[in-house]
Amino acid sequence: IGPRPPGSKAMCHAQDFLKEVLCNLGAGNVHTEPVPVFAWRQAPSHVELLSPRRRCFESFQHVHSAPGKVSASVLDAGSADDEELDRLGRHVQGAILLIHEHQVSGTKYVPPPQRIQKVVERGAVAAIIRNAYQIGCPAIDLAGISEDAPIPVVGISYEDGQELASSARRRHC
Repeated sequence: IGPRPPGSKAMCHAQDFLKEVLCNLGAGNVHTEPVPVFAWRQAPSHVELLSPRRRCFESFQHVHSAPGKVSASVLDAGSADDEELDRLGRHVQGAILLIHEHQVSGTKYVPPPQRIQKVVERGAVAAIIRNAYQIGCPAIDLAGISEDAPIPVVGISYEDGQELASSARRRHC
């Protein structure tokens, strides 16, 4: 049972309840001790395209991603697999990568934290994850598990991702 954050009455009640349940079940030496709790706090997020025309996209900061304000060129990195990142080469350095969320289609699944780590290693300054499904809402996922991803990672809808990808292709042809 983890620590009691200051001012968290609900957490205190939950810990007391769990302690009581465990004692009632016959557990011995039930006690609490401090345990670091890695938590995510939602922050405001937006993606703004400045060229060819100014446009704001609804976005959602991914769980366990770094906060920050980034301005850079957007590159369509597809699924951000090694082949695609190799194709983009040095252009990844200092860019914001538009990454397509994994679709269940018989391809190898690479967890988002591993994909984010690959783009960080290649020098990307942020990542935008495009929802794989045409449902009109931003993609939401874990950008990290045991620590924050060192770059901002936000999710956008499939439709907005299509528009961003089209704009990126026009600028980098």
